Amino acid sequence: MFTNLEELTINGTYIEELNLNSLANLKYLHCVDNMLANLDVSNNSLLEYLNISSGGDVPPFNSFDEIDLSNNPNIHTLVAAGSMESINLKNGNNNQDMYINISANWDLPPDVVVGHTCIEVDNPEAAQSNQSPYSEWVISHSNQSYSFADDCNLGRHNVDFSQTISIYPNPASDVLNIDPQDGVVLEKVELYNISGRLVREYNDLSKGSILVNGLGKGIYILKAFTDKGNYSERIIVE
Repeated sequence: MFTNLEELTINGTYIEELNLNSLANLKYLHCVDNMLANLDVSNNSLLEYLNISSGGDVPPFNSFDEIDLSNNPNIHTLVAAGSMESINLKNGNNNQDMYINISANWDLPPDVVVGHTCIEVDNPEAAQSNQSPYSEWVISHSNQSYSFADDCNLGRHNVDFSQTISIYPNPASDVLNIDPQDGVVLEKVELYNISGRLVREYNDLSKGSILVNGLGKGIYILKAFTDKGNYSERIIVE
């Protein structure tokens, strides 16, 4: 690997680690659908473009929860579609030229939200009130909500699904138990596949469980309709 490399593309491989420490001149990194869960770009201060997306539920796929770009003041494009929970963009150079894609990659109905991304920025007050430069940012977030913060470790904006409805076992192969908590009334349940197609709807929930046998193995989105609101959770059928 050449130390003066400015562009690097590594897609669809079964790598679990990627050492970029020697690539001080790296500006463009396209690293989609590998087996990465962590990536250190702290030594790549010239980085401008980063794509670490995951495109499906069949390996290889990336499984990032967070990415730290605080040492990357030149970054202007981050494509992290999949399941990103937090992004650190406190790099001292937040400007108008920023594109972020944190979409869930599910092609689900727009009202189905499967996760939340917290974005740390230089000026969270300006970002939260949609002031410049953040008012000019383009953030794609299909089926994913987001918020700005000074520190994402202080009060993440994640809906604690387990406090509303307990779902088990997950993964499931035959029966999936759905147990509402604290007087929540469960009205109906829908299951969507990875293409966003409704595959099953359950209206009789008197037994407190639903059958998932006969479904193909993979990841699904369960959407539960209750008297307290609608909730979504990712489940695995095996």
